[in-house]
Amino acid sequence: MKVVEVAKVLAVISKIYQEAGNRGTADGILTFAELLRDYKDGTITTFVGRVKRELSQRQVHPDIRGTADANAIERQGPADVVRISEIRAVLDKLCLIYISSGARSQAGDCEKLSEALNAHEDEFVGDFVKTVRNAGAREKRNGVNRAGTDSADVGRYAPMLLAAGTNELAFNPVFSAMKSDRRVTKPILDAIANRYLNEPIGSNHVYKFKTKTHAFDAIKDKFFERAQAKSKGDIIDRLMSSS
Repeated sequence: MKVVEVAKVLAVISKIYQEAGNRGTADGILTFAELLRDYKDGTITTFVGRVKRELSQRQVHPDIRGTADANAIERQGPADVVRISEIRAVLDKLCLIYISSGARSQAGDCEKLSEALNAHEDEFVGDFVKTVRNAGAREKRNGVNRAGTDSADVGRYAPMLLAAGTNELAFNPVFSAMKSDRRVTKPILDAIANRYLNEPIGSNHVYKFKTKTHAFDAIKDKFFERAQAKSKGDIIDRLMSSS
């Protein structure tokens, strides 16, 4: 299930709460829905994984139920006094609705999203959303853009491998750095491998690899294939020039 699909449903639910006079909860739901919209075409599974990753090393938010009144006074927006636990309650109800209508896949995604928020139940929605967005912005500033392969750091591997040509002393350090770079995920490596294999011959063929190991092997095999071809060509050129 796409994240934006859940965002649309939550936006409708927010409007229902708004019409019922529950502005605070309505704004809290809408604020969370807007966070989901940030992830555009991503699935619930990728969204949950990314949020867990982005928040894994941050400090636990100091707001707990015992300090709710003091924190509420400092906040001005209605959404800022709504806790993530209320968003979970809405997601759980939505899960039951999907189950009753036979949409088990959608129900499973809502349950997965709700469970991912479990550790953040006592946080305010506004604070949670800001933290997730700040973490994402910090990653982009550091050149780690997991949404694609053109980040300043990760995206440099393909052109550097190509620039090495058939020079093994130039190729090996780049190849080793790429293998040890944890930011080079399977999709990114697939893109790097496809560019490395295709660009020198002007091809648009899409190579598919079962594992990262297969992709790494394809890159290295192609390097040696090109190096051997050049070596043979050089030998032929020398023989022709000496005859």
